[in-house]
Amino acid sequence: MTNSNRQLKCPSCGATFVVEDGMDSYYCSYCGEQIFIRKPHSSVEKSKHIFYHKTITDEAKIKKIELEERAQTITLADKLSERISSGVSVIGFIILTIILICIFIATFASVKAKSDRQERELQSLVDTVMQDIEEGNFEEAYIHAESIRYTANWSDEIEKKWDAIRKETINQIEKAEKQANGDTDDAWWDIFG
Repeated sequence: MTNSNRQLKCPSCGATFVVEDGMDSYYCSYCGEQIFIRKPHSSVEKSKHIFYHKTITDEAKIKKIELEERAQTITLADKLSERISSGVSVIGFIILTIILICIFIATFASVKAKSDRQERELQSLVDTVMQDIEEGNFEEAYIHAESIRYTANWSDEIEKKWDAIRKETINQIEKAEKQANGDTDDAWWDIFG
């Protein structure tokens, strides 16, 4: 060994290597650890320096491992939170969809029930008109016939049906009134339509 070189041991892997005097740091060719070198004043100080550096290196590795473990724990917690969050959003979407379907069905049923109720009322009016015609109450029959109007807005076909029923009912009232009054002037027109 010459005066310009000295032999040291790597504090990480224990490999022996030769370092030129004046170098501040060295990378171990076996494990890649960076080793900081300080000039020793005595042989005791030289051994303290390497031991001190090895202790720092070991503590740094431990802290590095702890930080990596903490980062993995945080990452796992984030992933778990993300899965729970996405699961909650899927469940929320399903619940919202079910609620909207229930509201739609309830609205549909309510409107249909209103339409059915109004059709029963209109049929009752038609029956009242027929009774008025039989009793000769033509003015009452006209008033009731004009009240036969479908307003539930369930379908256009039902509205057209009740408009046609109203018109036909008024025609029946007019015919019955003419017959009751003995008015046969237009009787020959009835043959054609």
